[in-house]
Amino acid sequence: MDQPPPPETPSQPASAPPVDPSSVPPQPAPAVWAQPVPPSTVPPQPAPSAWAQPAPAPPGWVMPAAQAGPVRGIARIGGLFLALIGIFWGLVGLALVVGAAVVKSYLDVSTLPGYADLAGGALVTIGIIVLVFSIVELLTGIGAMFGKSWARALGLLYALVFGAFSLVVILQGNRIAAGTGETAGSAGAVLFFGAHLVLYTYVLIVFLFGWRGRSTA
Repeated sequence: MDQPPPPETPSQPASAPPVDPSSVPPQPAPAVWAQPVPPSTVPPQPAPSAWAQPAPAPPGWVMPAAQAGPVRGIARIGGLFLALIGIFWGLVGLALVVGAAVVKSYLDVSTLPGYADLAGGALVTIGIIVLVFSIVELLTGIGAMFGKSWARALGLLYALVFGAFSLVVILQGNRIAAGTGETAGSAGAVLFFGAHLVLYTYVLIVFLFGWRGRSTA
């Protein structure tokens, strides 16, 4: 009699082959969660300034200078006054230099020894000083008529110094006339130096406050 076949035993699963670590792709690192910074610890940022720095000028461009107005006519008239005064006193200085020789020749050297040379030398010295100041004043007046700034400065100096000198001469002349009773000579001195005082006062005021007009540009 045939014997029954033996019962089949369940087959064992095949074991997985070993995995090579070098063939496994790298896994990304887990993201680290950053804790937000509290607002109190954040330093305050400065607010943007509303002023914007002007853009630099393009090369070759020059900013135009502020244009001053032309020299006024009244200032040119003041320069004319200075020139006329300079011409007058220049003639006076020249007359003193030339007249020194005449005065020296009329002095009696035998009666007044040494005084002829002294008087002649004094007249020549005074004449040269007057001549130099008058030439500078003449050039100042011409420069002022052409609107030169240096002429304005010198004109103000002349107006201050010689205007004050004219005033002193007028006051002293009136004082001497009141003490001596001589009014003819005093009146002439007052008129002569009074005219100088008026002209120098005009130059002083105009050169200070009316030198240039407003620009029309």
